[in-house]
This record gives sequence, structure tokens and C-alpha cells, in this order.
Amino acid sequence: MGLCQRLKRHSGISLLFLMAVAGCSVDDLLNPDEEPALVVSPTSLRFGESLTEKTFSVTNGGGGALDWSVTVEGSTVTVIVS
Repeated sequence: MGLCQRLKRHSGISLLFLMAVAGCSVDDLLNPDEEPALVVSPTSLRFGESLTEKTFSVTNGGGGALDWSVTVEGSTVTVIVS
């Protein structure tokens, strides 16, 4: 278990200072107990016959770091958590 994870078990102003000095991420400071959560919006896209571009967003709805990637195979776009 890393230092940031061990520090998250405690609370108080001193803890925030120690986490900052230890190089913990902003997500560790703001959402110490949350796991990363992939959020894709919208969850499906319909292009019809004339649209060639659509936009979607990928965000972390939880805390900590979220590693993800996008793959495209033919007409299928897949968002994957690594």
C-alpha cells in the first residue's frame, strides 16, 4: 500500500498538508475514499444516413486515477478501462 493510501485513513488539516508534501494527486485529496468510475455520455450514438461525426465524453465519475482507451473496429467504438 502506497503512502497516499495510508495517509487517506486519517483526517484533519495536517493530513492535507502531508498528502500535498507526499505528492498525492488532487483526486486523492478531494475524493480519498472513492474508486475511479468510468462515465461515458451518451452511452450510444445513432448516426442515421447522413451524419458522419458525433461527440461523446469520457470522464472519471469517481476518485483516483482512471486509465482508459478507445478502440475503433469498423463501425464500433469501444471505451475500455485499463
